[in-house]
Amino acid sequence: MKNINKLTGLCVCALLLLASCQEEEKRTVYPHSTPVIESAGLTPGTFTYGDSLVFIAKISDAVTPLSTLTATIAINNELVTEQVFRTKGNGAEISTKIHVPFKKGVLNNAPVEALLTLVNVEGDETEHSISGLIAKRPHFDKLYLVLQNGTVIELDPQPGNSGIYEKTGLDLPNAITYLIAEKITADNQVDFSGYIWYTKDGSIDLLDQNTSDIKASDYITSKEATFKKNTTGIIFNAINFTTTLQGEDLDQLSSLSDADLIFNDTYDSEHFTYKEYYIEKDAVIPLSDALASLDVVFNVDFFERTEAGNVKFIGESGAYILYFNSTRKNVIVGVDNPSYPNYLVTCGTGLGYPTKVTTAEIGAVYSGHKRVTTGWGFDNILQYILFRKISDNVFQATVYTPDDLDNSAGFKPFENTGWANEKKAGAFIFTGESIITGDNDWTIASDSGIAPDFYRITIDLNNNTVNIEKVTLP
Repeated sequence: MKNINKLTGLCVCALLLLASCQEEEKRTVYPHSTPVIESAGLTPGTFTYGDSLVFIAKISDAVTPLSTLTATIAINNELVTEQVFRTKGNGAEISTKIHVPFKKGVLNNAPVEALLTLVNVEGDETEHSISGLIAKRPHFDKLYLVLQNGTVIELDPQPGNSGIYEKTGLDLPNAITYLIAEKITADNQVDFSGYIWYTKDGSIDLLDQNTSDIKASDYITSKEATFKKNTTGIIFNAINFTTTLQGEDLDQLSSLSDADLIFNDTYDSEHFTYKEYYIEKDAVIPLSDALASLDVVFNVDFFERTEAGNVKFIGESGAYILYFNSTRKNVIVGVDNPSYPNYLVTCGTGLGYPTKVTTAEIGAVYSGHKRVTTGWGFDNILQYILFRKISDNVFQATVYTPDDLDNSAGFKPFENTGWANEKKAGAFIFTGESIITGDNDWTIASDSGIAPDFYRITIDLNNNTVNIEKVTLP
């Protein structure tokens, strides 16, 4: 049987080889010759990036059939587009359009050269060049910066700087998320018939004009290296596709004392001092005065105690507001407009930022107040808990719950302070400490018997799991 199989295989191979040889013998071999580009042209002679050029060519080879004609267009010696035309027979006339894309960094009034390469079926080729064309950048009377929340800001051309667009007199956060559009509709929506700048692979690029599919991840986020106290002006460079934010730089946090938190505010009758800083990841911050005491709890999801008198910042570099309550003896970390994918925000009842101060001590200063502070809303920093992103789609916060006088809680995470994309308890699998029940709100029932404690809650949106563990404050 094995010999029969071997013989069969040899026969098949022999037949395939014979067929291949016969096919080779059937191929007509032509003499070598020189194909001819009789005429060729591109019009108009001056055009705008984004236009299509009319391309005409007459080609022939009296001896050998033609194979392909390749048109390569270079601007300032840089390839911008290439098109290959299949040809048959000994002659052809081509009349078509070749699109010249508008790209980042293109020069204005730039010389254009087209290289034509004609090849016959035997591989003989002829080249021909077309020069003398000029490419111009498109001019926009104005552009529109469209924030992710829908706000539209008109950008005007900067006097004397073609391709630069700006707007001053603004009052925006120190980081903005947006698209740039050439056109908008009557109801202030992005008009997809015009150019649209979006983010691609971490930088600004032009959206394919054949699509109108915009996702949240397509929006551009701009922030300066050290962040601004706020954004007072925007400059968009439509040549190099870059955005610059203007405004006064934030102070960089290098040390911290009570006196540094120079602003005052009241939330739910409680007094806070605060200030916004730019804080570098892994920065070690020396503390002084009351803040140096180990009794003061710095938000443990953003800071860790390295030793008495120092804290290390473990969040990402950026702009943060530090709130200090001298009665609660804790420092809460806040950000402007917290939102997914960098944060989740959780509101409801029965949660509080960690503090070593008891409910009785808090209530003695703020009558009736407890360690838990949250409510259904986002009006102030006590009302919700900020969950920091610790890895892609994974968020963490450390909380005190439930209150020792109430022993109940009901809360829910959202993707921003506009109640976006609520995370219902029934959508998750809970692991670790079994304190949460419910299908809608994340509930700790009043009769559950769960003792008040500090819990670290980790929400993983990749696999819809939540892990809860008890923690001890430093």
